[in-house]
Amino acid sequence: MAVPSSNSNLKITEIASIILNAVLLISTILFTTLTYKIHKRRSEVEVMLDKAKNYIRDLSVIDYIYQDIIMLGPRNSGKTSVAKLWSEPAFDIKDVTLTRKWQTYSRDILELEEYAKEHTEFRINIKYQPRIRIKIHDYPGEDNWRTEAIRKLPDFKKSILLLFFDVFADSQGLHQVFENNKYYSQLFVDTLRQHKGIGLNISKVIVVFNKADLLPSNMETEQAKEALKQLNNDAIYRIEGQFSGILDYLVISALDNRGLITLLGAAVSPTLPAEIKQRFDVEISKLALDQKSKVK
Repeated sequence: MAVPSSNSNLKITEIASIILNAVLLISTILFTTLTYKIHKRRSEVEVMLDKAKNYIRDLSVIDYIYQDIIMLGPRNSGKTSVAKLWSEPAFDIKDVTLTRKWQTYSRDILELEEYAKEHTEFRINIKYQPRIRIKIHDYPGEDNWRTEAIRKLPDFKKSILLLFFDVFADSQGLHQVFENNKYYSQLFVDTLRQHKGIGLNISKVIVVFNKADLLPSNMETEQAKEALKQLNNDAIYRIEGQFSGILDYLVISALDNRGLITLLGAAVSPTLPAEIKQRFDVEISKLALDQKSKVK
């Protein structure tokens, strides 16, 4: 068998070297091209990310502060009228129809000062716009709906309970409305006691005497409040036995808007953080004074 000459071995080595260099060159070109594309793409992504961050910085995220308000009371005591006027201020309560089932109304009532908070992952400050939104839960006046409302109370946290009383007055003065005592009966108390811990979920209870527009013109609000408490003594006694310490009383009129803003303030303010509560109380006081002047 013929032995390859040294010249043949040299040519093979040179060819192999040329091929190797060509492969290295191609690999270098490919690597350089790929690296360039990666860096270019990375730069494009970084530019897009910067644009997204700048866009986010210019946005305001709505930060809702919810307040649940539960309305209980006999038929014709004004629950739906108040709920409607709070959620739709221009609503004519003469158009209120009989409430046949549990209804919920919602509305933003105050926009607070914007604040910024750093996002932990993107390391950018995001602007938040706090808004107070009420959620009103209006229950019909029958006993079965009262039981249903009490059963649902543990589902709400820091809720406000509004207990409506019907009011009747004529030229002879104030008169007792027997439906009030019937609604806030011993059965009402017994149903509350069946659900232990309800008091922990309720921040405040307000007894609402509606239809103040029927009161004698010479009767002051505080005088009317005490007189109405006396007329409804049995029902008030039961309510105070359950909610003493977190109980308040207000006299309002859904017909002429008397006291509606004050009631709204009393129903929202107790659960707000201190720094927000101060701002809210100031705004509500201004609105209440304005409303009072219009009623007069």
